[in-house]
Amino acid sequence: SLQMPILSPEGSITEYGKTLKVAETRIQAAVDYLYAWKIEPIILLGYGFGAVQAASYLANKNNKNIRAFVSVSILAQKFIRPSLNVFKLIGGIGIPILDIYGEEDLEEVRRGIDDRRLAASKNMNDVFRQIELQHAGHNYLGAEMALVEQIQYWLQQTLPVIDQSRENYESFAE
Repeated sequence: SLQMPILSPEGSITEYGKTLKVAETRIQAAVDYLYAWKIEPIILLGYGFGAVQAASYLANKNNKNIRAFVSVSILAQKFIRPSLNVFKLIGGIGIPILDIYGEEDLEEVRRGIDDRRLAASKNMNDVFRQIELQHAGHNYLGAEMALVEQIQYWLQQTLPVIDQSRENYESFAE
């Protein structure tokens, strides 16, 4: 878990675009740490603007150590300065992507559903999946387990090595 950079309460929300470089540095440091300790596979998961920061990192860095990206309720953030095209970022990601959102999510999240799918298909990313969680809002209150289960199922289908590593962990823990 990483704490992504945030602005002071006096800062304007439009200024969050300035946090992307710091976020990329933090993500890179975390990936380097995990890789040095041979912790694999490395999956990047981001929620809300954290998903935007993760997508920016993945689109701008060629990190072969990250195997998949889970985007939870990614926001288009059209008001951010400097401006940011989330759909272009998604189109620049060449690893498997899970785009998960709530049935009752924010309008900004739901409005971009088709554009996110189109952006991934333009990059020929054939391992792109969208999941709408029924009865879930942006905060996933009451739908936490369903969220975790959907992510876990997708990861097991996409990266079967996770099942093997879990078996190895369980046998080691005994």
